[in-house]
Amino acid sequence: MTNRLFVFIFLISILVSQILASSMNEVSSSQMNTSYDSIQLIKDKGVTKIFSDYVITHDMVVNGNLKIIGGALIVDGTVNGEIQVLGGDISINESAIINGTIIAIGGKIQKSPGANIKGEVLELNKDKFSFSRIPEDYSDSGFKNWFDEDDCCSGCRVSNPKLPHSQAYSESGWLRYNRAEGFYLQMNMHVENEFVPGNTLYGGVGRAFNRNTYSGVIGFEQRLFNDSFQLYIEKYDRSTTNDIWRINDKLNSFSAFFIHEDFLDWYKTDGFETGGSLVLPLKIKLSALYKDELHTSMNTVATWSLFGSNKTFRDGYVIDDGKEISLNYTLSAGSKFQWECTSSLTGFIQYSRTESQNNSDFIFKKQDLIADSYFPITNGLGIHTSVMAGTISGDYYGPQHQYEIGGIGSLRGFEWKLFNGTRFSSGTVEIVFNDLTIFYDRAAIWSDESDGLSTGHWDKLINSYNGESLGVSIGSHKTRVDIIKPLGDIEHNDIQINLLLFLNDGGF
Repeated sequence: MTNRLFVFIFLISILVSQILASSMNEVSSSQMNTSYDSIQLIKDKGVTKIFSDYVITHDMVVNGNLKIIGGALIVDGTVNGEIQVLGGDISINESAIINGTIIAIGGKIQKSPGANIKGEVLELNKDKFSFSRIPEDYSDSGFKNWFDEDDCCSGCRVSNPKLPHSQAYSESGWLRYNRAEGFYLQMNMHVENEFVPGNTLYGGVGRAFNRNTYSGVIGFEQRLFNDSFQLYIEKYDRSTTNDIWRINDKLNSFSAFFIHEDFLDWYKTDGFETGGSLVLPLKIKLSALYKDELHTSMNTVATWSLFGSNKTFRDGYVIDDGKEISLNYTLSAGSKFQWECTSSLTGFIQYSRTESQNNSDFIFKKQDLIADSYFPITNGLGIHTSVMAGTISGDYYGPQHQYEIGGIGSLRGFEWKLFNGTRFSSGTVEIVFNDLTIFYDRAAIWSDESDGLSTGHWDKLINSYNGESLGVSIGSHKTRVDIIKPLGDIEHNDIQINLLLFLNDGGF
């Protein structure tokens, strides 16, 4: 199943679920079928239709939302609510009054010049629409989470340090779902300057529907020397998460939508950043990033999921609000291992250093190290190792700057973000054989006043670790089943089974 088809099916699920929920509040059929030419027909609970067309005549008033799947909509009357049509066209005629947003997914919107429309009009072409994307450098790790299915093997990412920063905005729109925003929809632009090669204007405007707020970004990018040298500057007001290295946004959105589990923690950032990168031979990349942004906590606003109605989302991610002004340097070399894509020897190392600047509310220094390698033994059989370490120190920093481990992406088999501190180290060893992987995770996290990475990180990982786990992963880059057993004398050490669907990042 391609990403496009998968996105389309997901959008169908969204509207079907909303229809099922709203159908509980539908007015009785006797009220709906009462029609006299001299009486204005009023519907106070909206309209929902599946696989049928619907007409709102000039004497009808709908005080609620319209949700239609697999049918066309014709509006001559008044709608005091939102219109959502999937797989059908919308015709807004001369006498129509629409007091809400109009969204057509996989269909077209035709509107007469005389129609009175007071909300946004969004027409989404499913062939140009991406599900749940977060641009490069949204998180501290800067890992990318979009992929080209035509390269490597189907659904695998090609390691390309020259990928333009603006590339993510070349798609018409993004969609995601989480507890801090509910459904979030963003429409993008990506304009290449025909007079200046490598110069791009990019950005987008998005809306968090449950939060009823707008966000956006606007930026300029200049690329030189066959994209080996890049500079950009952008202004933004957006939701941010530091957890993309643990679990990609697509998988998190599906988890939140289907089973009431939102793993990512979000907060708002409002400010600007400017950055640049230089790519050298052997995939050596040096980059710098300057940020001046305001951090604000976001509470939980979404309550709905398709299943798991007896559960609730976690509370909002509580951070220390304030302005961060920081400068980051990152040096990397090589290529990361990609599950089911890499069969030859690979190596990757990345060092990152972030320091707060003058006038910043947060005063800190932060260092991070990632080392990743794959050693092939025979055809389809090899050993993958990954080590991460980090430290933060300073006079003042918020929870959003500290380290947290536990759960998918860090210490599998343990509670999500069970441990936290100012210094951490983790290691993973995997025996990879085609679509089967046997893995071992270990991690240590602690707090002290030490400054910088040191051999103490290795000593803690070997002798004073917080947890370890052993497991088996079966499947592919799109569907995996993890069977995990936490080790040691811990309170909850039952075997866990995780079903991971539609991953596109080549593994964790």
